[in-house]
Amino acid sequence: MIAHLLKWQIQHWRRSNSWRATIRVQRTTIEKLLRRNPGPKSRLEEAMTESWSEARDLAIAATDLPDEQFPESCPFSLAEVLSPEFWPDLA
Repeated sequence: MIAHLLKWQIQHWRRSNSWRATIRVQRTTIEKLLRRNPGPKSRLEEAMTESWSEARDLAIAATDLPDEQFPESCPFSLAEVLSPEFWPDLA
């Protein structure tokens, strides 16, 4: 989901309903998983930090844009990533 949020922010001219739907479905899936099994909730920040590099690499590969256009560290908070109201602004 973080890769999709990055693509949404960085490659804004290619935003589509498909991207929006993917982000919404991923958020809903995470919400359901945490509701059924709240144990991992305390480790979400750590998981997000650990997965940042992979998410960045996926976004770079999917957009075919230079690495330099993507931030070195995650620009989104956990609350933003999980919030259905959050849609990143332009970079």
